[in-house]
Amino acid sequence: MDVSFIIPALDEEKMIGACLKSIKSQKTKLKFEIIVADGNSKDNTVKIAKKFAKVVRCKRKGIAYARNLGAKKAKGKLLVFIDADTTLPTDYLEKVWKYMNENPEVSALTARIKYDFSHGYLNLAWSALELVVLIQSAIGKARLTGINTVVWKDLFEKTGMFPEVPSEDVAFTSQMRKVGKTKYFRKTHVVSSARRFEKDPIGVIPYYLLRDVVTFAETHKSKSLKKASDKIGKKADYKEIR
Repeated sequence: MDVSFIIPALDEEKMIGACLKSIKSQKTKLKFEIIVADGNSKDNTVKIAKKFAKVVRCKRKGIAYARNLGAKKAKGKLLVFIDADTTLPTDYLEKVWKYMNENPEVSALTARIKYDFSHGYLNLAWSALELVVLIQSAIGKARLTGINTVVWKDLFEKTGMFPEVPSEDVAFTSQMRKVGKTKYFRKTHVVSSARRFEKDPIGVIPYYLLRDVVTFAETHKSKSLKKASDKIGKKADYKEIR
């Protein structure tokens, strides 16, 4: 098996069908599988997923746990983590496969992210943030995102997989930077839902920043910072899988 797509999901019946169809529609001769790691959905997520993918059920909640469980079941040499509210163009797999094989110094990549924003100001905000990521990528230190992350399975396992912390992709980025370059790959892209940003454009940024602070505290063993961040964010659900 060449590639394993891994999709964590929780109550994603509205989104996951389009995601899985876009994966099934890849124009490639590579052999790939699709694994959905379900966090005990109460809707039709599993029913929909079974039409396209192998479904593994998570014993507990948490997006890092779901991704890691999917990876343990994977048979592919290359792991492609995709969020359930994200779709891929038909050339995605061929292009990331080619790039990863031709650039052994790259430990992991995130392909360019496009959001389906309905508000122009959100597009501007994302463009500014994307510029920062591009600068990081130029020096081989791009931030990886759970929206789409590509990594060789053997390296993924050696580096400890996704840490079970609030911003698991931030912690995973730190791990991958230690063993190679991390890249923001612009020769293909994904389209991800902007639902969280559009639902609460003011509150979502502080929420994710707080997650990053807690993650930094936990990964750097900072008890004082952890205590302060826990007090601020005690009402936040950091174990969301969506």
